[in-house]
Amino acid sequence: MGVSRQRWQRISALFETVVDLEPEERERCLVEADAEEPGLRQAVESLLESDRRAEDYLNEPALPRTDPAPTASPGSRLGSYRVVERLGEGGMSTVYLATRDDQAFRRHVAIKLIRRGMESRTAQRRLRTERQILANLDHPHIAKLHDGGTTQDGQPYFVMEYVSGEPIDTWCEVRRLGLEERLVLFRKVCAAVHYAHQNLVVHRDIKPSNILVTREGEPRLLDFGIAKLLDPGLHDPVYEPTATWQRALTPHYASPEQVRGETITTASDIYSLGVLLYRLLSGRLPFRFEHQSPHEIARTLTESDPPAPSVRVLQAKTEAEMRSPSVGLEVVASLTPKELARKLTGDLDEIALMALRNDVNQRYGSAEQLAADLERHTEGLPVLARRQSLRYRLEKLGRRHWRSLTAAVIFLVLLLLFAVSMALLSVRLTRERDDKIAALAVSEHEGRKNAAILAFVTDLFESADPGISQGEQITMRQALEHGEAALERQLEDQPAVQAALYATLGRLYLRLGSAQQAEEQLQSALEIYRQLGGDTRLEMAEVESELAMAALEGQGDRRSEARDLALGALARAEAVVEAEDQRLIPLLDNVVTAHCYLEEWSAADEPSSRGLSLARQHGAPLALLTEAVNNRAVVLRNLGLLAEAEAHYREGLELQRRWVGEVHPTVAVVLNNLGKILELRGQLSESEAHHREALALRQRLYGDASVQTVQSLYQVSVLRALQDDLAGAEIFAHRAYVIYRRHRGDRSPRTQRLAAHLAALGDRQRANEASSSER
Repeated sequence: MGVSRQRWQRISALFETVVDLEPEERERCLVEADAEEPGLRQAVESLLESDRRAEDYLNEPALPRTDPAPTASPGSRLGSYRVVERLGEGGMSTVYLATRDDQAFRRHVAIKLIRRGMESRTAQRRLRTERQILANLDHPHIAKLHDGGTTQDGQPYFVMEYVSGEPIDTWCEVRRLGLEERLVLFRKVCAAVHYAHQNLVVHRDIKPSNILVTREGEPRLLDFGIAKLLDPGLHDPVYEPTATWQRALTPHYASPEQVRGETITTASDIYSLGVLLYRLLSGRLPFRFEHQSPHEIARTLTESDPPAPSVRVLQAKTEAEMRSPSVGLEVVASLTPKELARKLTGDLDEIALMALRNDVNQRYGSAEQLAADLERHTEGLPVLARRQSLRYRLEKLGRRHWRSLTAAVIFLVLLLLFAVSMALLSVRLTRERDDKIAALAVSEHEGRKNAAILAFVTDLFESADPGISQGEQITMRQALEHGEAALERQLEDQPAVQAALYATLGRLYLRLGSAQQAEEQLQSALEIYRQLGGDTRLEMAEVESELAMAALEGQGDRRSEARDLALGALARAEAVVEAEDQRLIPLLDNVVTAHCYLEEWSAADEPSSRGLSLARQHGAPLALLTEAVNNRAVVLRNLGLLAEAEAHYREGLELQRRWVGEVHPTVAVVLNNLGKILELRGQLSESEAHHREALALRQRLYGDASVQTVQSLYQVSVLRALQDDLAGAEIFAHRAYVIYRRHRGDRSPRTQRLAAHLAALGDRQRANEASSSER
C-alpha cells in the first residue's frame, strides 16, 4: 500500500527543511521529528540518500556509461549470426540487426550484447535474468526469444525476434487512426501485459518506444530489461532485485510508487498502461516534467491528480505547445480539440483516470480488467469506472438499442390508434344490436376480459423477474406492489384468477429474496384454493411447495418444517396426476432443496434422480432442466460419487450459460462448484482455471472489493499452494486479505482466517527454503 498524501506532505516538508543543513543541525531536526512521528526520520533519510547518490537518476542510465563504442561490428559473427548493423544502445547493452548465417535458413534477428566496460558479474546476471524472462514468455504480442550464447571473450548475448515497426504512438499519428482503431491496438497490448503478469513478470517500463507496431498492424511488447520477477525461482541467488540500478525508469510513464522507490507490483504496469492510454486518446501526457528533480517529480505524482484527457486536450493553447514533446502529439484522428474532447468525455475519461489513480487499490485489478472495460465501452455497455446509476445504465441501453426502442414506440402508437378505432367500432356495433344479442356479446366480452387480465398481469410480473430484467429490483418491487393492491381492488369477484395471481406474486417475491412477503401472498392463494376446492388440488400442492421454499429462506431455523411441507405437497400432487407427469418436476426439485438444507443426502438421492429423469424425458424448459442437473450434481458430490458429480456439473455449466448467458452470478457459482470437484479429484491445473474464470466474472459483476471476489481469490491461492507455487499463492491470498481487512476490519472471522492462511504460506515457504539450504 502506498504512502498517504498527508504523510507524504510531512515527509516532503521535512526533506525540504533539512536537505541544505549542516550534518549536526540536520541530525537534531531528524531526531526531533522522529520523536513526534516514528518512522518519519527513516523515510526522509531514504530521500536524502537518493538525492546524494543520483539526483538525476530518472533521466540518466542507472549503470555508469563507459566506452560507447559497439562491441561488435558489421560483418562480424556471433555464433550462427552475422551482424548487419547497430540498431541502438541502452545503459548496459547494444542491440544489433543480424541475420542467420549457417545456410540452414535465413532470417533477420535482433541481438542484445553487453557493451564493453560492462562485464561486471552484476550486469551479466541481469542480462541472463532478462533472457530467462523472455524464454518463459510466449505470446503473439511479446517479442520472442530465439537463441542465446556467449562471445569468445565471455560476453553474454541473446537473439530475439526482430520487430520492424514504429512506436505505437507514432504509428497511430502517422496513419491518423480513429479512437476505435487505437483502442483495438491498446487492448492487444493489455493482453500481452496481462500474460506477463500471469507468468509473474512486471515489465516496469511500458512506454511507446517499447511497443512497436509491425507493418501488419500488430503490436509487439519489447525490452524486459528492468522487469521485476514476482517468482523468486527465476532470480539468480546472488542477484539482489532491489539494487539501486533497478530503479531505472521513464518519468513520464512511471507510477508514483516507482518514483518513490517502493515495492513494485502489477499495479505499477496498470498505471503505465493508463499513461499510454491517456497519450493515445488525447495525444498528450497526464503531467509535464521538463527539468524537475526526482523529488519534485515524486511530489507531483503523489500530491496531484491528472486532469481528464478531455480537459487536457483543451489545455494546449498555442501551436508551439501542441508540438512540444512533453505535451504529446499534435492531432488525434484528424479531430479538432473540441471534437476530440467531446468524444472522450464520459467513459474514456473515467477509464483512463481509474488506471492512473495514486492509490494502487483503486486502480484496475488487472490489465485484462482494463481491456474489458474498454471493450464494454466499445459495445455500448456500462463500464466499471463509472458510477452505475440507473440514469447512466438507461442511457447506455438507449444508445445501444435506439433502433429497437424507436420501432417499439412507433408500434405502441399504432397499437393505441388501433385500440381506439376498435373501441369506437365496438360501440357502434353494440348500439345496432338488439338487447338479446347485446347481452350475449357482453357476456362473451367478460369471459375474454378475464382471460386477458390473467395473461396480461402474469406477463407483466414475469417480465420483472430478476433473471429476465438483469437485476433491476427497484422496478420489480414497484410492479409487484402495484399488482398486489390491484388484486384486492379489481378481482374480488374472480377468485380463481385472484388466487393464481397471488401465487405468481409469491413466487416473484421469493425470487427477490423477500421471504416474508412471498409467504403472505402464497398463504392468500392457498386460502382461496381451499375455499374453491374441487379441481384445485394440484394448484394447492404447487403453492404448498413454494411455501416450503419461503420457510427455508425466511427468518429462524424452519428447515424441518420446510422439508415436511415439501414432502406433503409432493404427495398431494402425486394423488392427482400420473407419476410421470412433468408438472411434478419443480415439486421434486423443492423436496431435494429441503433435504440438502438438512444435509440429508441419502434422502435426496431418489427425488433428485427422478426429477432429472422427468426433465430429460419430457424436454422440460431450460430453466427446469438446468436446476434439476445442478441439484443432482450437488447430491452426487455429497454422496462421494465425484466422477458422476463432475459430469453433471459440466453439463450444468453449459446449460446455465445457455439459460442466463455468460455474465451472470449463477455461472460463477457453478464454475466454483466444478473447480472444487476437480480439486477433490486431484485435477489441480484445470480446477485453478475454473476458479480463475469465476474470479474474473465476479470482479466484473461485483467489483474487486466484494465478498464473492474475495472467495475466488482465496480459492486460487489454495490451488497455487497445492501446486507448490507459494509465491503465487501468497499474492492472491494477500489481495484477499487486504480487501476483507479494509471492509470488515481485523476482528472479522474471515479476515482472521485469511491472516492465518497467509501466515501458513509464509511458514511453509521458509521451511522449504531451509530444507533446500540443508540439502
